[in-house]
Amino acid sequence: MMWDDLMALHNDVMMEDVDRWLEDPAAFSQSPTSTGDSTDVQVLLIEGFLIYNYKPLEKVFDASSRTYIPPDPPGFFDGHVWPMYLKYKKERDDHNIQTIDLDGTRPVEENFERVKTEILDMIKHLKDSQM
Repeated sequence: MMWDDLMALHNDVMMEDVDRWLEDPAAFSQSPTSTGDSTDVQVLLIEGFLIYNYKPLEKVFDASSRTYIPPDPPGFFDGHVWPMYLKYKKERDDHNIQTIDLDGTRPVEENFERVKTEILDMIKHLKDSQM
């Protein structure tokens, strides 16, 4: 089975973890900066382009450089990975699921800062809406 296909993933195990986190996010916290008070905001990051096409995760969401060991066989990316990405991206777009795509040609630090800024902005918005 190909890893870039929904059927290859252990989605049932992932959903068990997500459900446990949703029940008690603080139990998953390993942050030494957590104060434990009501101003703490717990954040769950779920990564991968296929996650938007896995229907049970919809309740959680508001709405070609690769290096692997062993390496992919010749033509694998162009013949399988990219077409599957386009298929699932179209499905995601058809369902108006809002995402922010990162540019893999940009430095890792730049993408990290973008994700960090988005998360901190979301936390601020959540905190502001609780007041």
